[in-house]
Amino acid sequence: MFLPKGLRSYSAEDADFFLDLLPGPRDRDGLTESILFWKRRICESSRFEAKVPVGIIFGPSGSGKSSFVKAGLLSNIGDDILFVYVEATAVDTEARILKSFTQTLESVPDDISLPELFRGLSKGTWTPNKYRKILLVIDQFEQRLSQGDHFPSSQLVKALRHCEGENLQCLLLSRDDFMMAISRFFDALEMDFREGENAQAIDLF
Repeated sequence: MFLPKGLRSYSAEDADFFLDLLPGPRDRDGLTESILFWKRRICESSRFEAKVPVGIIFGPSGSGKSSFVKAGLLSNIGDDILFVYVEATAVDTEARILKSFTQTLESVPDDISLPELFRGLSKGTWTPNKYRKILLVIDQFEQRLSQGDHFPSSQLVKALRHCEGENLQCLLLSRDDFMMAISRFFDALEMDFREGENAQAIDLF
């Protein structure tokens, strides 16, 4: 049953019907190519050609990026992947990420820095045994991009450089009118920004 949400995004509770709203051909499990694009890169990260340390989904405001991830993607990646979902802001994105991890993983020291945390997570430290990797999703990433600071020296860039795709992976969601800032951010990460490899455009939902 389809339940309109207005301006609110769909969530995991809507996963049963959300896939029916997505356009395009499907596989035998009913997953569209847009969902499979990220599922392969998250769940099959041991394959060299699919390994994506940091990926990004971009599109216009109201295109359904949050719904796509929360109701479509995260409900289909399996129970052996722990995801941490954070909404970015212009002032305290790093603090929000750190707080989310320290609340989710009880073994993480309270006084750790974000780069130190990510360095440990990339080696499997603090990851519960029942999970084979951690996926960090940062929504509304344009809010963080709007801060206008020097990306290479930021705590976030220093932390995300530890993502290697195997134990620790990050997926960013951003409005497409921030493409120049997105490009500069990936340059600071020393990672290529390539649509069709680690980046995907989402049309208006």
